[in-house]
Amino acid sequence: MNTTLKSTVKQVIRATGFDIVRFPPAEATPSFPLDFTDQDVDLYNKVRPYTLGEPIAVQMTANAVRYLVNGGIPGAIVECGVWRGGMMMAAAYTLLELGDTSRD
Repeated sequence: MNTTLKSTVKQVIRATGFDIVRFPPAEATPSFPLDFTDQDVDLYNKVRPYTLGEPIAVQMTANAVRYLVNGGIPGAIVECGVWRGGMMMAAAYTLLELGDTSRD
């Protein structure tokens, strides 16, 4: 689109109280918080195709599972509102990492 046409279109749109803004392209790879370990990054990369959760949500799920196992808290781990099961995958990988195969 030539610049004159762009300017004209922008002026018309701005006259109605709106604006056109170019957004930078979304990141192809997520950025991880500084406190993420290599283990956290690996876990997220394993479950990424199966979750809508952000990296921090996957890390929190894994930390919650570690808390349960390390605290000796018995019982099943359940998730409601599952999309493709990525968070439960993260929980299962964490349980396997900790050697806990006793849970449902």
